[in-house]
Amino acid sequence: MKYLVTSFILTAALGILFSGVSYAKDSEAVQEISVEEAMQAWRKQEVVFVDVRTVEEYKQGHVPGAVLLPLAELENRIDEVTKEKKVFLICRSGNRSGKANIILQKNGFVNTYSVHGGMLVWQEEVEKEE
Repeated sequence: MKYLVTSFILTAALGILFSGVSYAKDSEAVQEISVEEAMQAWRKQEVVFVDVRTVEEYKQGHVPGAVLLPLAELENRIDEVTKEKKVFLICRSGNRSGKANIILQKNGFVNTYSVHGGMLVWQEEVEKEE
């Protein structure tokens, strides 16, 4: 019983620790935005969306107007990302967009945000390609 209580407390503490809107990775803080805030900014056309998934994933459904820039190509195509506007990075779940955010931050970008939860939680329309 003591083990179960300790395990529960540890699990709860880890959940609280990792439930923030940013997390550290590679000694950099990943700036995140909630999907609700991202959808609101998308509706107002206030930001640029960069989808860092693969071409195949992008074709299956993406944020309308999002620029495809796969994570594997990001460092070689970094000059295609604007520094003039806020950039919301999106992927399937938020993992790759977090990595992309770190890459951009290391290259002098300060106005980039990973969409927390990615396309898994996106509730607005999507655009599909054949």
